[in-house]
Parts: sequence; structure tokens; C-alpha cells
Amino acid sequence: MKKILLNFVLVFLLANSLFAQCREFTHNEIIPKLGDFLLTGKYHSMKLSEGEEILIFKTVNRGLTYRFIVMSESVIPQPHFIITDWDNKVIYDNSKNNNSVIFDYKADMTQRIKIIIKVPKSSSGTNIKEGCVGLVMGVKTD
Repeated sequence: MKKILLNFVLVFLLANSLFAQCREFTHNEIIPKLGDFLLTGKYHSMKLSEGEEILIFKTVNRGLTYRFIVMSESVIPQPHFIITDWDNKVIYDNSKNNNSVIFDYKADMTQRIKIIIKVPKSSSGTNIKEGCVGLVMGVKTD
């Protein structure tokens, strides 16, 4: 029983330290890029492997200007991210914008949006790498 409990504690501590590493990356590297935009609240910071994809839902409010920043650690390729409306109409695709990590958007209506983040596979062969990826969303106050 003690061995099982010890294993559980070790797994918990390892997972917590990985999360802390990604949280630190987001705080140090991404949030400062908000400039004069205010952090909207929660941000997303996670460990992803090459080839992995995630989907995040957000709400934007009419008349407000938002800044979206999606970045990864340098150990993995810069993520490809697409922002769509609820009907999958593309609002922004960073692959069509020089793989920019920042997108500013003025919402013309209040709506739910989808943010698809995919870490491409590198051409380095079969050794799949993983690293931290962060999504930060800010709003401009006028």
C-alpha cells in the first residue's frame, strides 16, 4: 500500500512540475507580448508533442479589440493556429500570415469562437519532441 501511495505522489509531483514549467514559460515569454492589452483572465499553458492538436473555445464581445498570442518553446516547431467562428468560417489562420504568433481582432458581434492549435511534425525523423505551448488572450481598454 505504501508503494502505491509513493508512486501516486511521485506521478503527481512530476505532472505538477511539468505544468509549472509551462506556466513559467507563459508568464515570462508570452504575457509580456500583450503590450497595452489586459489579460482577459485565464490563459492556457500546456505540454504538447509534435503532431498534437487541441481545440479551445472562447467568447468575444462586440466592439472590443482582442489580442491572441500562441507560442511554443523553441524545442518544438511554432504551432499553427486557426481561429474560426462557430460555423467554422475562418477568422484568422497564422499559416497565411507568415506564421505570426500575434493576432489582433476587433469583434463585430458577440460570439463563441474556436481556436485550433496544432504543433506540426518536424522533419527531424522519428524522434517526436514535446514542449510547452501557451495561448494568451488580452483585451484592449480604450
